[in-house]
Amino acid sequence: MAIINSEKIKYSSKSTVIQSVWNYIRRNRNFRIGDLIMICGIKHQYLQRYIRFLELAEYLKRTSGSKPYSNREYLLLKNTGPLAPSMNQYGLYDFNIKKDYTLLNNEKKRKQFAPEVITKILQSIDYDETTKDNLITKADIPARSLIKWWDRLQKFGVILSPIPVDNSHKKRWPSDKVAKFKRDGAKLIYSVDKIRARFILEQLNSGIYSPKTPEMKELWIEN
Repeated sequence: MAIINSEKIKYSSKSTVIQSVWNYIRRNRNFRIGDLIMICGIKHQYLQRYIRFLELAEYLKRTSGSKPYSNREYLLLKNTGPLAPSMNQYGLYDFNIKKDYTLLNNEKKRKQFAPEVITKILQSIDYDETTKDNLITKADIPARSLIKWWDRLQKFGVILSPIPVDNSHKKRWPSDKVAKFKRDGAKLIYSVDKIRARFILEQLNSGIYSPKTPEMKELWIEN
């Protein structure tokens, strides 16, 4: 685990998109970026950063091409195993050989800042199901603030499918809680991924958010 300015930097070993990219590279040691994008269905910006990190860590060597980016060709130099090296904002971690690569210096690292509202929302998620009103109350935020972040919470994979409020919820919620939802006019209860919420919170605390990347697409591109 890398340490920047006395702070531990966490990596995730679970990344289906990055894993598919790594699988393709291992199968095709000489490959073209355009083919990789087409086969793996990965966004250009996210892939460019991952490929750059692999190049800096000497996993890859560019063999031809410059512009457009899709015409670049690379050669795999270092095949360390089946698990894809995991990417963080500062570098890579290779789970196959348990090795850290810190590739960005302190001057280039992002300012660590997590918006207060989304932090409160994620911290308040401690149950597998919730309503919008319940989230607003527990997070102690205005309704308009939840509306602002709702779309991104769904894209992050934190807020999942809506479930109609009916008597079947007695199996999951106390009957008096369901009755209160009905009295309050709540028509939907939402499934929530608590583990994903904790992961997103960890990423925010490690500096994934910046004014230049307010949408934080890197956190939902893998969903």
